[in-house]
Amino acid sequence: MQEHIKRAYQFLVENGQSIVANEAATALGQGSEERRQLMLRHPMVQYWIDCAEQFRLKPQIHNGADTCLENWMHKLLSFGVKESDDIRLERLNREILQFIYDNPDNGFFFNTVNCTITASWLICMGHQDKILTDLISERVHTIHGFIHSRNYNIYVNPSGYPSIPKQRAIHPLVNPFLYENNVWKLPTVHDMFAFANLPAALQKSSIQNKIDDIIAYILDERYQRLYRGYGLMLVPPRTYYSMGWSVHLDHYFENNAQLSQDGVVWAMELMSHFQPARESAWFRKTLQHLQEFEKDGLYEFPARYMNEGKDKYYVGGGHMGLGENRKSKAALKIESTAWMLRILA
Repeated sequence: MQEHIKRAYQFLVENGQSIVANEAATALGQGSEERRQLMLRHPMVQYWIDCAEQFRLKPQIHNGADTCLENWMHKLLSFGVKESDDIRLERLNREILQFIYDNPDNGFFFNTVNCTITASWLICMGHQDKILTDLISERVHTIHGFIHSRNYNIYVNPSGYPSIPKQRAIHPLVNPFLYENNVWKLPTVHDMFAFANLPAALQKSSIQNKIDDIIAYILDERYQRLYRGYGLMLVPPRTYYSMGWSVHLDHYFENNAQLSQDGVVWAMELMSHFQPARESAWFRKTLQHLQEFEKDGLYEFPARYMNEGKDKYYVGGGHMGLGENRKSKAALKIESTAWMLRILA
């Protein structure tokens, strides 16, 4: 470990609250059970475990609410929480695994997305059940089957299809071929999270090579110029949903606010898990941009890069808080430095 990185971690140990301090101490080889227990008692850790418990009573997987799985799962993982840390998580994870086993093929598109999200959570929790690895493997092969030809022509003329409600007509219509049989053939940001945490059983060259191809497809300018969120999907006979979860990379284009939001630090951390992304012009350019906020080996990003608020989407950067008191002047520097160290790692 380079000396300036060690000093940054040491700063976090000495100045961060229990979540950040535990992560930094672990990185320095100074982790302890006492530090871990302090982290688990942090009010924000307990809040998000409570959100997971509320999910048991009212299961929702994708939504902006804190109690939706796609939000509380990422927050708990970003804190370093493990299944063995709380009996409530052990019980919940057994139920989630059963949901995947019981998931009916009832013609509802979002079931396939739901299973990707839930499988990635369980894999990060240490589960290696074959049904989970098969699910992630299938996503890799499905996406690669479409993207290997580098086809970016994903839209169709809506004429000839059922009329689109006026409020949805602003979105382009994605070719129904790309989600026939209720399987989405384009990469989603939730796929990226699953691929970034690939289980040991799938860490073989054939799978990794296909993931690298998928990353290259996403990094192409033609992909980044697609409609953010992809657009509309038709659910027969005549219902339209606004699809989301495209993998658009903030700060990919210069001086175009429409194509760039404030999730740049979040996107950089996610994509830093993939070698083709780290070697890309976008990553190198954006890393240089983030390094402009360095002073004395520490980082302090603009507050809009570090959003945190109730009932926001974690995906895209709505939950960047790591348990620091946002009323403290040092909070932004501490959390920015913690996120930058994750990217550099």
